[in-house]
Amino acid sequence: MSDQTRPPSKKTTSRTTKRKTSRKISGKEENLIRPDPMFKEVTTNKAKVFGVNQLSIELPQLLRADLILAVPKGKDLSGTLFDFLLPYSILEFKSTNDDFDQFEFAKNLARTFLFFSEYKTIPYNQLLTAFVCSEQPDSVLEHLKAEGITIEIDPTTPWLLRCRIWSLEIVMVVCRLLPLEERFYDWLQFAPATSVKWRKFVKLMLLKGEKNQLKMIMKLHLKEFRLMTIDIKEHLKELSPEQRKEYEEELLGFAEDCMTGLEELNPQMAKRFISGVKPELRLAGLAPEERLAGLAPEERLAGLTPEQRLAGFTPEELQKYLDLMNQRTNPPNGENQPKN
Repeated sequence: MSDQTRPPSKKTTSRTTKRKTSRKISGKEENLIRPDPMFKEVTTNKAKVFGVNQLSIELPQLLRADLILAVPKGKDLSGTLFDFLLPYSILEFKSTNDDFDQFEFAKNLARTFLFFSEYKTIPYNQLLTAFVCSEQPDSVLEHLKAEGITIEIDPTTPWLLRCRIWSLEIVMVVCRLLPLEERFYDWLQFAPATSVKWRKFVKLMLLKGEKNQLKMIMKLHLKEFRLMTIDIKEHLKELSPEQRKEYEEELLGFAEDCMTGLEELNPQMAKRFISGVKPELRLAGLAPEERLAGLAPEERLAGLTPEQRLAGFTPEELQKYLDLMNQRTNPPNGENQPKN
């Protein structure tokens, strides 16, 4: 079964159309990418690692899903990010910028029912409707409870909320409640950037030197990443000199990689990022000629006292300088003298 495949007995569906994006985008202009495409990218990549197939399905524009995943028969996903999947799972990501209410919930159920009607050989008990949410969807949970639908929460997996509507199984994964385990790293980055869990996750990624995760975190929440205060000093005190040197080199490598990527994606934002660094740190490691590169002569001398400007001259060089100044102020043969 290929990465892009189709389930059995497919009927003719509507023409292919591009999905209309109606997401609300917050005013965080600092962020380099929206969370929705990032979620699809990281989840698709992780699915390939574990041999889970992404289905290529043509659905009406209104009912397009983020991902439809198929688990091959006999595939064991225990202990992975996908251990809750059924043979066919329709995934929808809901960030903190999305409107996720009872109507949006109903639209996603309609998507699953349409999928069921199109592929009649797939029974209900092999279909899963899954929502991956940055935050707990309280308004949806309240609506379901008001309709008499029981929400099941296993104490061992409080991040996974389950319910049933008719014979259809539904799960809601809450990124903010995910444990800080390696299998969840790809979804923990989608927890609200204002949450304690997100800050703990970022701190863990910094301490472990997880460059790839940190790059994605910066793309999603650059402003929050910069503002977050992390007490690295206390951690460094616990390390041996060799471990500390290795850790500092990892941080340096990460910073260099991030700046390179930032310059390519958004040069203006890279300038703003650098502007927050102290001037003496910006200049550290640069040779004098590198510090002065691009400055006009008058700009290089601006702000220097006469003594500072003459510092380093030999007596012979100073004498030549004085002779030159005298020639300009007292030109020979009456040159530049006012005429009668």
